[in-house]
Amino acid sequence: MWYYLFPDTKLTKEMPFYIQSIGLHEFQGTIVRPLGHPYNQIFYSSSGTGILKIKNKRYELPEKSAFFIPANVPHEYYPTGEIWDIRWLAITGDQASSILSALNYKAGAYLDINVNSLDLIFNKMHHLLVLNESLGNVYASAHLQEFLTAFAEECGFIPHIHSVKSAHQAYISTIVDYVAYHFMHDISNAELCEITGISSQHLCRIVKEATNMTVVEYINYIRIKKSKELLINSDLCIEDIARACGFKNNNYFWRTFKKYEGITPGDYRKHKLK
Repeated sequence: MWYYLFPDTKLTKEMPFYIQSIGLHEFQGTIVRPLGHPYNQIFYSSSGTGILKIKNKRYELPEKSAFFIPANVPHEYYPTGEIWDIRWLAITGDQASSILSALNYKAGAYLDINVNSLDLIFNKMHHLLVLNESLGNVYASAHLQEFLTAFAEECGFIPHIHSVKSAHQAYISTIVDYVAYHFMHDISNAELCEITGISSQHLCRIVKEATNMTVVEYINYIRIKKSKELLINSDLCIEDIARACGFKNNNYFWRTFKKYEGITPGDYRKHKLK
């Protein structure tokens, strides 16, 4: 799997720092830049091994390692096996160097990072970029400081905050946010796995642990919750409310509503509007 994205920057150029490019390659090849790269670059790997050469130093990079390359610094990196799964991010903006300096970013390689914690934010930014070509970079770059801070913690530039949520809580937070913003559309397990970076089995387990519901049951719970708001606060007919809340089949909406609330949508509206 691989992708390179160079998102639209027309709307982000006035932002203090923003994403210039983002990518992933599980078969990362050799890169040699005698003059460096024009943007600050952040890398981390989930599997495979490689070598980084920068500032007259040579770093061996095992699995779950990261490295930072400042803008315009000559460098070279390459795999030492068939697979080297790399995620990378290039950032720019008038305040890009300032935020990196404030977080004590230093050129070089860093070992034993928590890939999952970085993937949560990285995948969220990637998803937002794919979701909307023109506005995606505005939304994705809003999460950039969160990613830069997490990366700084993992590399030891700044200390970890011990009250940070557990990995499961972070996954659930991402899932809850995603469902809250996309309940009106079809939501598949594959989508939720992509934005969290976890397997379908892991997804089903942590949702069940957190909500005592299956993934489908939780999504329908949120849809029913939203439909109740519309039944009380709008003049939309029940069929339109069903569609607005992600139910393509009106009969399925009625059955699901009655399962969760014990009464039909029509009876619920009558009861609440008395």
